[in-house]
Amino acid sequence: MGSATLVVVSIDPQKPVLQAAYVGDSGYAIFRMDPNGTIYLVNKFAEQQHGFNFPFQLARTDLNQGDDPESAITVELPVEKDDIIIVGSDGLFDNLHVS
Repeated sequence: MGSATLVVVSIDPQKPVLQAAYVGDSGYAIFRMDPNGTIYLVNKFAEQQHGFNFPFQLARTDLNQGDDPESAITVELPVEKDDIIIVGSDGLFDNLHVS
């Protein structure tokens, strides 16, 4: 019994595309370096929340409460060689402030 947020990320081996699915406040960030050596944010997930500190969650409880897995946000994004991809839970993204 319990609940969890979720993120699943894969990169297609045939083409440079990141595919991600996530529920709640677990997610990803993609960074890239420009020709001057500056690292910048390319794309970051958008949290799913019902309200402050109340993220969407998959759950199994006696009351069978929780969000439907079909509420997952799915994305497909182009990536490039040497991109930096960070995947994590809210424990990471609550403390890693990127914009």
